[in-house]
Amino acid sequence: MEDNLKKEKLFTIGELSARLAYDIRDPLSVIKTSINILISKKEVDVKTMET
Repeated sequence: MEDNLKKEKLFTIGELSARLAYDIRDPLSVIKTSINILISKKEVDVKTMET
């Protein structure tokens, strides 16, 4: 009986940590992609200005 309770608690903690990790990672990936787009546009603008 007590083992089942421990398993349920660990399972719940695992689910919560996985959701939390996803929620943190998802916005960060959007920010990273946006920064990469801005950097690549800046490089294009610099190359265009040099010619």
